[in-house]
Amino acid sequence: MRLTEKQLHELLFTHTENESYYLNNPGTLSVRYSEEYTPRQFINGKEVMIIDVPQLNDSPLFVRKDSRYTFLPFHCYNDINMNYIYSGTCTYFIEGKEITLKAGDVCIFDKRVIRAKMRPDYGDIIININMKNDYFNSLLSFNQTNVLLDFMNRTLINNDSHDNYIIFKTRNNDQITNLFNKLLIEYYSNQIYSLIAIQHYFSLILLELLYLDFESSEIHFSDKLDTRIFQIINHIEKNYKTITLRDLANLFNYHEKYLSTLLSKNYGKSFKEIQFDCKLKEVEKYLIHSDLPISEIALLSGFSNQNQLYKKFKEKYGTLPKKYRIQYKLHQ
Repeated sequence: MRLTEKQLHELLFTHTENESYYLNNPGTLSVRYSEEYTPRQFINGKEVMIIDVPQLNDSPLFVRKDSRYTFLPFHCYNDINMNYIYSGTCTYFIEGKEITLKAGDVCIFDKRVIRAKMRPDYGDIIININMKNDYFNSLLSFNQTNVLLDFMNRTLINNDSHDNYIIFKTRNNDQITNLFNKLLIEYYSNQIYSLIAIQHYFSLILLELLYLDFESSEIHFSDKLDTRIFQIINHIEKNYKTITLRDLANLFNYHEKYLSTLLSKNYGKSFKEIQFDCKLKEVEKYLIHSDLPISEIALLSGFSNQNQLYKKFKEKYGTLPKKYRIQYKLHQ
């Protein structure tokens, strides 16, 4: 029988057997973290627990509530994992920095991110979702372009160091909260199709994270420069029709030449290339979803003239706009 949200809330706050043990035996670790079950490695002068999640042998993802009342020393997972703060807070120490997540926050850790977790108290309900690396990669393989998706791929998948994380301060976004509640209800109800439902809810959660408006929420990358570059690219995407390099440089307190080099070096594209990508994305949308003439689409998408649109469109898509529209409709 499926739980209600009220029953889920009560269940999450009910003490588990492990939590009762930690309350009665302060400072102790779970048996599963003993050297017999969890190997240690010395990494950068620290003893680090290397945690495997055996449940991933049978499922692409595994959901659990982190136990309260116990400190977890330096550790890392062999797979990507997500933390969702259902209530309260969760504090990590990562690379000498104290990172505190609050209710509603979501954090995605790449595999092998070394961190220590402070002792959660009664009101700190932390949901941990471990997932197979190839499963997570497949969820990010969308055809659509999105600046956050691009950064997630760069930070978590196409980065050889695998020591990155992304924090989403959702400010208790209703959609994300509701989806996590539904996912947890399926998990704890444990019905015949629960695993399928959990995977679908998880996919929707990732989509909602991609929908987050940077103006009404905060997104932080473990690398401060990545966070800054993301802010700049996001601003270009929102204002690509009118923004100039000078405007952008003034807004972010950079010299124009330095900003241009910063984007090319760290994002692989110049300001103009990013701007044209945004315009072409808009052109593609109009070609697919409207019958507007190309001349009007050029103006609506921020191109100064039709010839400029034809040239840039041909460079990216290998064909002209009119032919692209015809081919798209033929394949529908």
